[in-house]
Amino acid sequence: KLQAESRQPLALALLDAVPWERTVQAAPQLKKQLEGGALLLESDPSEFNKNQAFKHNVVSAVPWNVEKDYFKVISVPNSKHVDCEDKANGDVAGVLDNLVWGTPSAEKTMVFQGLLEDFLHNAIHSKAPSSGGHLIAEDKVAVLG
Repeated sequence: KLQAESRQPLALALLDAVPWERTVQAAPQLKKQLEGGALLLESDPSEFNKNQAFKHNVVSAVPWNVEKDYFKVISVPNSKHVDCEDKANGDVAGVLDNLVWGTPSAEKTMVFQGLLEDFLHNAIHSKAPSSGGHLIAEDKVAVLG
């Protein structure tokens, strides 16, 4: 959406993303490198992340990533798809989710959260505010999952 509006996000962070076909088709259109970087945090290959399809089908198709490996991919060993977005809160929906998706590991969730927080902190601070203004994170950083 930002590209359609000719707005460039500062950074892109993805949590064990699973690409839609239109995402794969749009990847080559991401022509300008993101100043704050791009990061994909992923769990172990599984049916839930389509065996890390985002890394294989999208990251490799981003033009500015081909030669320099600017789109960072970090795998969290022995983690599951549900670990990156721990929703365990004890309600009925949470219990049913755990039956279908598996129970999140609090330790792995903390790893995902720590890596994401570090990346976003670095991305936000990679660009000094212009003319004394303040950087508004929600306008400049796209967080998708």
